[in-house]
Amino acid sequence: PSAKTLSSSWGALGLSVALLTEILASLNAMVTSNKASNQTEGIKLQRIIFYDADLIYTLQSLLSTWDERKVGIPHLSHLVHSTHLIFKCATRFAQGGEDAVMLSKRVRRRKKLKKKKEEKKEEEEETDEDVDLEEKKDDVDTEEKKDNVDGEEKKDDDDTEEKKDDDDTEEKKDDTEETKKEEKKKEEDEVEEKIVIERYEKYFDLVKFQQDFMTNKILRNYCILLSRYRKNSPQINHYVTCYLKRMCEIEIKENCGVTMETSLWQVSILTLFDRILSDPCMRGSVYHNLRTLIRDVTRNFLKAAQENPLVFVEALFWRTKNENKQLYTHYDIDRKST
Repeated sequence: PSAKTLSSSWGALGLSVALLTEILASLNAMVTSNKASNQTEGIKLQRIIFYDADLIYTLQSLLSTWDERKVGIPHLSHLVHSTHLIFKCATRFAQGGEDAVMLSKRVRRRKKLKKKKEEKKEEEEETDEDVDLEEKKDDVDTEEKKDNVDGEEKKDDDDTEEKKDDDDTEEKKDDTEETKKEEKKKEEDEVEEKIVIERYEKYFDLVKFQQDFMTNKILRNYCILLSRYRKNSPQINHYVTCYLKRMCEIEIKENCGVTMETSLWQVSILTLFDRILSDPCMRGSVYHNLRTLIRDVTRNFLKAAQENPLVFVEALFWRTKNENKQLYTHYDIDRKST
């Protein structure tokens, strides 16, 4: 099921994500097994998962909408574990060549043509209503003339009847306006329901797939999990380090020379890295990869800050991909011009 339907009951969501991690772990074991039969079955299942791609987008939305106040840390650890396994399966799926095909969604809206038709209908209805009101007014005028001939005694009765007729016409106008509003709402609902969602096949792009999981919201959630490095299991810390390594290796755009490591140049992340490096409990061999990664990131940050002190100012904010690219391109142009 989708993330929207599961967000109402967090217990069912946690159980479903835990079950998902077990399924992906068994799939990974099948693909990497020594038996040829298990490998072929695992490759078939892997192709089905990535071809549909709904499961992948569900994981992405769950990681970005995770909230510590609603769901606990175990739920986030299951999500991190499942994404780590998805990344492994994605690298193998991308090696398939022409078989690496997935479905993508395309939304088409046809509101403009329908609005013109609705406007014509409304104009026709307004003209019909105006004709009816004019006929009613003529009938009222004839009745008033007949009543004036009858005498002075009937004038009071005529006045009361006129008031009643006016009230009736006002009520009819209100009813027509309410019916118009209801019809407009129905037509708007019909227009929203008639939005066409087309699905087409395209080749699987591994770099774009990984970049979709590397947003600021997902990075914050990973850093929240990393801040509990003492309480976490070594496997969870390993999954977080693998995610951060991918960010340091993937380029923001092709042949731009700038990786997504600049996303880690943020004050809250750098303070967390400083706390991990200064902690004596993190000097074991289990945390060697994490410590080397943190050292490389901080070293590159300090080098960039020496060349351009404005990097310290940029580190105060969360930046987009284009803004991270401008740390190199935009500031270099300013420096050359000065």
